[in-house]
Amino acid sequence: TLRTYGGLGGLGTVSIDGGLTSHTKILWNDIDLTSPQNGETDLSQIPFFLFDQISISRTAALSYGSGSIDGSIAISSSTSSRIDVTTGSFGRKSMAGQIKIPTMGWNTKVGFGKLNSKGDFPYNNKGNTGKIGNNKFDQSFISLGANRAISQYWFVSLQSLITEQDRGIPGLVFSPSPDAHRKDELRLFNLKSIWQLPRHLLSISSTSRNSDEHYTNPQYAVDSKHKLESSQIELGWTTSPLESIEINQKLFLKKETISSTNTDSIRRIIQSYANTLRWTLSQNISNQSGIRFDREKAKFSAWTWQSGFEYQMKNGSISIMGGNGFRYPTFNDLYWNPGGNSSLLPEMTNWIRAHWDRQLRKHYLSLRISSKRSKNLIQWAPGENYWRPQNIANTRRNTITITLHGVLCKLIRYSSHFSYNYAKDLTVNKPLRYAPDILGFISLETDSLFVNGWIQARYVGQRIAMYSWPKDVTMEPYLILSGGIKWPPTQRVTILLSIENLLNLNYMTVNGYPEPGRSFSLTIQFKHQN
Repeated sequence: TLRTYGGLGGLGTVSIDGGLTSHTKILWNDIDLTSPQNGETDLSQIPFFLFDQISISRTAALSYGSGSIDGSIAISSSTSSRIDVTTGSFGRKSMAGQIKIPTMGWNTKVGFGKLNSKGDFPYNNKGNTGKIGNNKFDQSFISLGANRAISQYWFVSLQSLITEQDRGIPGLVFSPSPDAHRKDELRLFNLKSIWQLPRHLLSISSTSRNSDEHYTNPQYAVDSKHKLESSQIELGWTTSPLESIEINQKLFLKKETISSTNTDSIRRIIQSYANTLRWTLSQNISNQSGIRFDREKAKFSAWTWQSGFEYQMKNGSISIMGGNGFRYPTFNDLYWNPGGNSSLLPEMTNWIRAHWDRQLRKHYLSLRISSKRSKNLIQWAPGENYWRPQNIANTRRNTITITLHGVLCKLIRYSSHFSYNYAKDLTVNKPLRYAPDILGFISLETDSLFVNGWIQARYVGQRIAMYSWPKDVTMEPYLILSGGIKWPPTQRVTILLSIENLLNLNYMTVNGYPEPGRSFSLTIQFKHQN
């Protein structure tokens, strides 16, 4: 589920299985994007140009620890040389490119880009019409990627990205902020080295995430600044003592710091160890088990485990797996002034999942059933003089997901999924906030006469946005249609026309923040032929 705050420049977060957005780990080219200040990832800081492939892992807790309870989403960038020029609705204009630079023994690519959007758009909310203003968004970025095989057994890679955002903050539709403004900068870096030996694979990597944010709102005399730094060293060792056994061990040392107008200057160091065993028991049965331990001196420690079996059949498989995950408190939870609570415990979740999949000639069918029970979830609750976070929430989520994709006929391919989500906040005995009861998606795609075309439908069911009395605030379900055509007039040029919100529906993903209506974009892509 994607949640945005209206318009291109609104903050964007993602959750899996109707869970909290802080329980899904987001990575770009293996770099953790999580902000240690609030435990979330703002996707608007990563340019669209850098989204090439997205993969989902639902058993990521051993690899990434805190904040990966529901899984991880890995974003990877293309390595091809190209330039994209785009124009679209609401004043959107962008140009981005990537070129390969020949160097001695290195495969190097440099990316750059700039996006501008006026962003203002009309809205209709419960019969009230108006215009969302102060919604401009300007973004620029530069990226660097390089890799080299030093020898037959030694490989080195480097990734770096700097993005700058300058945006207006329109505020809630019923409480606009016409003068609010935010500038933020994100800097990512990763250096990794891998050595391959007989039956062994050794690795070492250094990763950093730095950000600066400055938010002003003269309407309420707000002028806040936040500087965050997160760096990690990771040592990895994979070995196969037998052909049927693979052992993967990792050591992590992570440092997080914050300097903010709303907190003191704080630093914490987290030490972690993870061990995963993959064992092929027979030709058809395999087991994967692992443990992880995380510790921050004088604050918290957490054990993570998972184990499961998979049975391979002809044209399919059956698996069952269980485990747990955690999320430790953020800097805001612990140290926000006023309200921080330094005695908070980590959030904990236990889960179990069964999965069956089958290849049926031209169709693929998958059925997944999962159950998750969370405790000690952190919620900010009103106190005597101000709000304060506490470990007071407990939830249960049971999810059934059916996935089906394949070929309908010679010209049409399809992809679809349907999820039913029973998510309850056990503290108040009500459905979990912002957890849709039903999620659905279907996409039809065709290739004809060198033209690729598609149409997609995305359905999000009813959600509770706020617990209230005598009646909860609920958000209505919505069905969004989108589509597009991609035409390559030459081998080096591709023209892409896309339409979002085809039916011009009035809807929200976050209560109080209307989403834009029907929008168009036209992209011309120039590719370099090697």
